[in-house]
Parts: sequence; C-alpha cells; structure tokens
Amino acid sequence: MSPGVALQLEPRQQVLFVSDLHLLEDGDALTTRFLDWLSQSLQAYKPHWLMLLGDVFEAWVGDDVLQDSQDWPRLRALLQQHHQAGLQIGLVHGNRDFLLGQGFCQSVGARLLPDPFVLTQANGQRWLVSHGDGYCTDDLAYQKFRQMVRDPKWQADFLGQPLATRQAQARALREQSQQEKHQKDMAIMDVNPQAVDQAILAHGAQGMIHGHTHRPGVYQTPAGYERWVLTDWSIDPPRQGGLLLGESRPTVI
Repeated sequence: MSPGVALQLEPRQQVLFVSDLHLLEDGDALTTRFLDWLSQSLQAYKPHWLMLLGDVFEAWVGDDVLQDSQDWPRLRALLQQHHQAGLQIGLVHGNRDFLLGQGFCQSVGARLLPDPFVLTQANGQRWLVSHGDGYCTDDLAYQKFRQMVRDPKWQADFLGQPLATRQAQARALREQSQQEKHQKDMAIMDVNPQAVDQAILAHGAQGMIHGHTHRPGVYQTPAGYERWVLTDWSIDPPRQGGLLLGESRPTVI
C-alpha cells in the first residue's frame, strides 16, 4: 500500500482506532488497563481492523528489545491471539515509536502502514488517516527533529549502537521534550488547519482521523471537513478510549 491508495472496507466491517498509549512496561497499571479495555472492546465490537496510530510505546529503541528481554509478553500474546482469529492489525509510526519495525510487526501479526494512508468506508467516504505529528507545521523545531530521526541513515547509525546506549539516549530525549513543551506556545504544538486541508484535498479524502495532539474531539477544518482526534491514555488523570468506524460516522468508545 502506498500513500493515497485507499484501504477499502467491506459492508459491515469495522475499524477500531487507538493511539497515544505511551506504554512504559508490560506490568504497569496503564498497560493492564489498556489490555483489559482492548480485550473487552474486541469482543464487544468484533472489528475487522485494529489500527494503532502511533505512540503505542513511550519510547522504542529497536526491535532487538524483544530479542534481548522477551519484553511485552501480555501485549504481544493478546495481539497474536486475535490476529490468529482473523483480526487485521495496522500500525502507523508515532513520534515516540518511529523505530518499530518488521520484527515487532511479525511478533504480533501487524502490518506497517504508511503515514498518511486513505481508508474508504463501504459507503464511499474517504478518510485520511495519520499519527498527526507531520501536520504540526508551526512547530519548526519539532519538524526539523522529525525529519532527522526519520532519515534512514540516522536510524541505521542509531540502531548500530548498543541497546543500553540507545535506552539512555531515549531517556534524555524524553526529558528534553518535556522541558521544551513547557516553553512552547500550546498553539504551535497543534496541527496547522491549512496543512490538514491541503493534505485532505491532495489525497482526495473528505476528512481526517489522527492522534498525537492529546486534544480529543471532532473539529471542523477551514474548508469544512471533519477532523477526528483520538484521545491519549493516562492513569492520572484517567483517560482512555478509542474510535470505532463502520458504515456511518465515527463513534467514540
């Protein structure tokens, strides 16, 4: 699949979207809450697709994490179980877990999808689907960082370092990111409305679904398109949920 090519839903098929979980480790309270919620939601709604729209993990320093420590056993077991039962799992890179690769995807039965991609409902409605950080175009410093870390050479150099070194660098980057957030105007960390409209038009879509901004809700773009933003997840304050898309408008669950 390439950007602009629609993933077509058949009648009665549904997609469950989640993003911005920022999971830290398999045994913590947030991961437990997510796995319980996901298990219940998959049983209740029986979606054809589960779409993980980025920042599933607070940080991901390479798929060799799984090889070295056999980490995330409960998460991987749940996803494997449902994939083997017929669930299709799509994964889009976020700004925290852009190094998720084929090793992780194969371990859970997921398919790495481009950012953005177009999803078409059975009724013909076309949605542009993305993590969302690429449209925060007013945050020039972040866009420069994003371009750097998405470069294949930078990624190869980073992944060539020892695991412990990568983990230390990831912790430092998280601390730096938290400090910079307090210094930035909140407005520049949101998506640029004109950039969203341009992307929707360029891909022949009629709306957008994304995460990243931690500002859940449905918004109208300047050109009149709907922009659905997924919630982030948190224990304190408590936040959880996803978006269900079938043959009608999206539904928050």
